[in-house]
Amino acid sequence: MKTVDFDYELPPDLIAQHPSPVRTDARMMVVRRCDSTIEHRVIRELPAILRPGDLLVANDTRVIPARLCGVKEQTGGHAEVFLLEDVGSGKWSALCRASGKVRTGLVFNLAGGRVTATVVEIRGGGEVVVDIRSDAPILKVLEEAGETPLPPYIKRPAGPDPYDRTRYQTVYSRTPGAVAAPTAGLHFTQ
Repeated sequence: MKTVDFDYELPPDLIAQHPSPVRTDARMMVVRRCDSTIEHRVIRELPAILRPGDLLVANDTRVIPARLCGVKEQTGGHAEVFLLEDVGSGKWSALCRASGKVRTGLVFNLAGGRVTATVVEIRGGGEVVVDIRSDAPILKVLEEAGETPLPPYIKRPAGPDPYDRTRYQTVYSRTPGAVAAPTAGLHFTQ
């Protein structure tokens, strides 16, 4: 089997750009392996579908609004830093987008000057390590000034929506740490 066997054309107009306004109205496909049937249902019907002995796993990791926008200190050009993981000592692995080439020593002023990120290592594939300096603990700054990371297939000309912060978070999230929305759980309610 080759990965190309899984390629298919997905028309852009079939990609939802906003989640369902009512969580439990989200569509769900039920695949029954025992008789090879497929049903199209909605998430509110899940309790009727589950049987005794079924296992439902919930990821309670809270999504961090880990995308910070700003400028390159040296030129004033546009910069965006998407923090991925705290690697210790004030350093984070991150994805950076900036006008021009991203190189070691490049300094970004982010979140209206609240955060300075200096590129200290280039890892390849767009990943870098940045040294973060901020006017408050970085997780607090991210909660106040960061943007919720959305999947790359969501393309909104108007930019992020304030509603994203709650809608791309599960209702049972607890421990901060995710940098991508746990999409399988976004449709559950209390």
